[in-house]
Amino acid sequence: MKKSGIVLSAIFIYLVMLAAGGVAWYVISQQPPAQPAAERQPELTEAEKAEKAAREAARAKEQAEREAKERQERERISKREANIKQLSEGLKKKTNRDVTYYTGNYEEKPPPGVYLRPILALGEDVAILKIEVFYYYDIHDSEATAWIMGDHLEINADGQVMTLAFDPSKLQKKVASDAEWLWEKYMINANAAATDILRRAAAASSVSITYYQAASGKSRSQALSATELKELREVVALYDLYNQKMKEENGV
Repeated sequence: MKKSGIVLSAIFIYLVMLAAGGVAWYVISQQPPAQPAAERQPELTEAEKAEKAAREAARAKEQAEREAKERQERERISKREANIKQLSEGLKKKTNRDVTYYTGNYEEKPPPGVYLRPILALGEDVAILKIEVFYYYDIHDSEATAWIMGDHLEINADGQVMTLAFDPSKLQKKVASDAEWLWEKYMINANAAATDILRRAAAASSVSITYYQAASGKSRSQALSATELKELREVVALYDLYNQKMKEENGV
């Protein structure tokens, strides 16, 4: 092909490309501008708007209720810890190996009579409520009851009479070498029924107890003093607080 023919062909191709570009520009310029994605979303109906608002309100209410429950739980635990601290500081504390005992200020040789002595035994992950029934007698005691060898304790709490029974083979006893004094004692772990009896006694305004032997009828009675009743309430309350705490921590 001649040089002039090549030039003419190139010019022709160039003109065709210009024409095609012009047509493409015209087509594009006639199209409406694209709308943003948000504007392309269909507008909600009034019913849909109301449903959306209700869902958001429900979520907000659920969150507020959850936060309120969490706050109440924190306050409950904080209050319990404060009560435990207060009660623990008011009782006599003794630690033996891995067990800590909380008791009232119990005397080794109290005035002659019978005594109800609750004890909290606190281990690493267990709280045990113990009951000690202690009868003390000396030769100067005007009631002259001496040995009773009891097997029951009757508790009268505001007129409600409850009874604890003991296994006589578990009775502990001791007498002085000169027979000046003697004592009898039972120490048991309180089961559910005995724990309930102590709770009822702790809730009463006045409590009296009678230690006796069922067969002979021999007995010794005594009213709990204000101090004894206070100590009973404190030991039982501390047991309940620790028992609840340990159950929650152990997932029981």
